[in-house]
Amino acid sequence: MMASRQLYKYRSDHSYPAFANCSSDGNYGNGDPATADPIGNINGAVDWDENTVSEMWLRWDVTLRTRGLTTQDGVLGAPESLVVDVTPRRLQRFIVAEQVAYHFEVRRLSDNVMLQSGVATPDGDAVLTIPRVKVFNSGVRLSLFPTSTAGVSPRVAASHRPYVALSRNPVQGKASLTVEWPGDGDASVELFDMLGRRVRTEFRGPAQGVTESTFRTEGLAPGVYLLNARQRGTSATVRRVTVLR
Repeated sequence: MMASRQLYKYRSDHSYPAFANCSSDGNYGNGDPATADPIGNINGAVDWDENTVSEMWLRWDVTLRTRGLTTQDGVLGAPESLVVDVTPRRLQRFIVAEQVAYHFEVRRLSDNVMLQSGVATPDGDAVLTIPRVKVFNSGVRLSLFPTSTAGVSPRVAASHRPYVALSRNPVQGKASLTVEWPGDGDASVELFDMLGRRVRTEFRGPAQGVTESTFRTEGLAPGVYLLNARQRGTSATVRRVTVLR
């Protein structure tokens, strides 16, 4: 019921916004047809412009709009406005780190007026969701960036354990792996499966400050793994990683 080109917006080498809890969602009822809308949608009335996604290490931007939907019984017009939860997914460069606050801004495209601003914190899986973003039919620009670069760059003095960040997660192919070590000494980064079996060693040797390497998925089966970063005399950090085929 929509142009097939819509499918090509979702690519493994480009990030995109995932939507949830849209205010224009239809009523799907309780299983009895009498309790549900005869025609409805879930998150269908909000869209994004794939040509406007801008992604850097410390900033992510996207343009959002409402949209109409074509059905067999006619067209459901695009709402003038709605609110929706927005989560950036399949990130390529923008680093979302646990326990780091991220500032968000929503600006109207027509005049660049600030409509919303606030702070959101990722969950334990480093997934960042911006709640109740206001979206207009004429378009808005959503921008995300960390409130302080201390959370995504050197912060040795604030921690007694390694700090681990991936440029994207889930990972397909490869991603940048950044580790900030709390001290100076022998260290290791090892990859385990969910049964606790060591799959491979990503790094081993003396480490100090920030080290960067490439995490590659070649030879790994799709699934969830655990990255364990440890330095002598400090606590270990465990980071969950999802590998895609």
